[in-house]
Amino acid sequence: MDAAQQLIMRRADNILLPEPATSMVMRKTKSFPISIIAPTVFRSVDLQADWGDVYQREGKIPQAGMAVVGKMIEKKEIIKKFQEEYTKAMQWYKTHKVASGKLVVKYVDMFNPEAVSDSIGFVQLDVKKAIDVKEDLNFFFNVLKEDNPKIIGGTLPDDNFYIQD
Repeated sequence: MDAAQQLIMRRADNILLPEPATSMVMRKTKSFPISIIAPTVFRSVDLQADWGDVYQREGKIPQAGMAVVGKMIEKKEIIKKFQEEYTKAMQWYKTHKVASGKLVVKYVDMFNPEAVSDSIGFVQLDVKKAIDVKEDLNFFFNVLKEDNPKIIGGTLPDDNFYIQD
C-alpha cells in the first residue's frame, strides 16, 4: 500500500500491485479531491500473460495452495469434502461480486468492498488439485530453483507432496 500512496501522490511513475490493491488505487484516483492531484492510472502489465509469453505456456502462474499435514493426510473423506466445498465457495465468490467484496472486507479491512468486487474480474482464480497440475507446478518450481535453489529447499518436491486420489 506504500507503493500505491507513492503513485497517488505522484512520487512514483510506475508501480506493480496485486489485486485488489490495483482496483482500489484506480477507484481512489478517480474520486474527489484525490483526482485533482492523482495521475491517470491504468493497468498496463499482466504478469500472468507475460509468464505465458516468456515460457511459451498458458498464462497462469501457480500462486496458492492448501496443505494437508500430519495424520490429516489419512482422512481422505475430509480432504475430498474440503475440495468440493472450496470449489463451490470459489464459484460463489466469482459470481457474487458485490457480496464477495463485502465479505472480504469484514476480515481484511485494508480494502474497500467496491475495490474487491472490481478486482474479481481481473484475477485468475481457479481451484485445481495439485496432482492435476503437477507438471505446471514442477515447471514453476524449476524456474524458482534456477534463480535461487534455497527458495524451494534446493530440490523439487517428491511424489508425497501431491495428494493422490
